[in-house]
Amino acid sequence: MMMNSRDMNSAMLLLLGIVFAQALFIPGYGIRVIRHLMDGNEKLPSLEIVGDIGRGFAICIAGIFYFLPLFLVFFCGAMAGAFGTPSYYNASNSAGSAIVMIVVLVVFGVYLSWGFTVGMTRYAAEESVRALFQAGRNFTYVNSNIGTSFGLTFRQFVIGIIYVVAVNASSFIYNNVVGGMINYRTDLNIIILLITIGYIISTTLNLLQQFANLHLMYQYADVLGIGRGDEKLKHQPNPMKYDG
Repeated sequence: MMMNSRDMNSAMLLLLGIVFAQALFIPGYGIRVIRHLMDGNEKLPSLEIVGDIGRGFAICIAGIFYFLPLFLVFFCGAMAGAFGTPSYYNASNSAGSAIVMIVVLVVFGVYLSWGFTVGMTRYAAEESVRALFQAGRNFTYVNSNIGTSFGLTFRQFVIGIIYVVAVNASSFIYNNVVGGMINYRTDLNIIILLITIGYIISTTLNLLQQFANLHLMYQYADVLGIGRGDEKLKHQPNPMKYDG
């Protein structure tokens, strides 16, 4: 059977639907993985497709909530560079400003990610969406445990490097073995099979990285006392202030 544009579009829509569902399901399922680890259970929790997708949607909204300031800083910096350039500005100053902006964005982004991580672990511990969005309280944890937070980032960075190496190695092998097998005369079933194999490989590697990060998030929460009732906070927040 020869492939045609209609069949290819249908296959791509199906694949996009699967990817979108996965993008919501994995974070939501990850919350329950962290909860199980907090309960001392090393086994993976059973699947709750609808519930996990719902949790993933909440995490997606929270991600926008936490990282919106980062985009605002980037936007303001870009506008300042575009419209606030003095006449004596030169290429050297431009490069220096760009480096400063990158450093600011990276540092600020890492800091925001710590608050987001605390929110997710509190969401897992308390099983309350409100804990996910209590940014003031969540950043109080971060500010009281800066050294521990840097340790989390370093470990995530190492895992990220391992993941990139594994992905590049598998992609190189896959492209060299499979790449030459696909052309416009290739049977549609073979194309779908090859795409599926590549998707399974990339998804497996991605899941391994995700589960490694979930363990790091659990360990981070455990050090901070989240889920154990002995939170390590230098300044106990006013409960009334963060209940909103």
